[in-house]
Amino acid sequence: MTKAEKLLNQWSQRVPPDGVPCEDAVLVMESLEMTVTTDSQNHKYARHPKLIGSSSFPLGGFRVNCHAKGKQCVAHPQAVRDIVKAAKIIKGDE
Repeated sequence: MTKAEKLLNQWSQRVPPDGVPCEDAVLVMESLEMTVTTDSQNHKYARHPKLIGSSSFPLGGFRVNCHAKGKQCVAHPQAVRDIVKAAKIIKGDE
């Protein structure tokens, strides 16, 4: 099992209330074959064709805030929930 798979399994069980390191969030998103870009405010934007038209991500993507709760390089817990939700859609589990 890869590091990304282990992280996703952990997050599926319980999302850390203080967020996760942004590099871990990006690792998991890229392992799901999502296209990840960064904007000028250090937000990550993740897209995947299988998300298009879904009830949660109708435009095919979502933004990950990488300065959660005033901490730089920490992905917000809600973004981690979005990653878990997107993973279920991409894998066909939802």
